[in-house]
Amino acid sequence: MPGWLKTWGEPAMMSAGHSMGTMMSGDDTAKLDASQGTEAAKMFLSQMVQHHRGAVTMAKDELGKGSSKDALALAQSIVTSQEAQIKTMNDLLATL
Repeated sequence: MPGWLKTWGEPAMMSAGHSMGTMMSGDDTAKLDASQGTEAAKMFLSQMVQHHRGAVTMAKDELGKGSSKDALALAQSIVTSQEAQIKTMNDLLATL
């Protein structure tokens, strides 16, 4: 991906103003660190489902607006794999 960005004349690092709203915050990490057992498993899985949904949203945005064959293939792969992982994590959450 950094190679693509360089080819497209884009910065390889996210700008300071860019936010990935589905990333765990420091508070989320602290709460997870303080939890144990089933509570920790539920919290971790819930946070990961949220994070994966963010990845799917960004990948679908690329599929709708992108033009690079390689980036579109990567985006489709992300949608397929992350949606499968979301299902698995939701199935696990249902058992806790």
